[in-house]
Amino acid sequence: MKTFKDFAAADVQNVFLNLNEFADFHDIDGEKIKCVIDKNIISKIPEDGLVGDFINMTTLYADSKDLDAPEEGQWMSIDDSRHIVQSVSIEGTMLVIVLRENRQ
Repeated sequence: MKTFKDFAAADVQNVFLNLNEFADFHDIDGEKIKCVIDKNIISKIPEDGLVGDFINMTTLYADSKDLDAPEEGQWMSIDDSRHIVQSVSIEGTMLVIVLRENRQ
């Protein structure tokens, strides 16, 4: 009998990382990787009160078999844009990498 974890793992491949549903191929450090990228731009007002500092937070979701987990603080290139790894976790079979890029 299949367990909930079996169904969840199948959904990762059949739905979330499905190229016809959510996933796309992206260039990650020079390799084409099937993944989902979620971007969130945050406006940050520094202590000096000047407005105009933005932080581009990007979360990358990939199968842990397709991509080696990077180290926190390491630089990663995503589609020719450089980001610094803020956190890394593995949730089931999914590698979740939170990256940051400062922009002004």
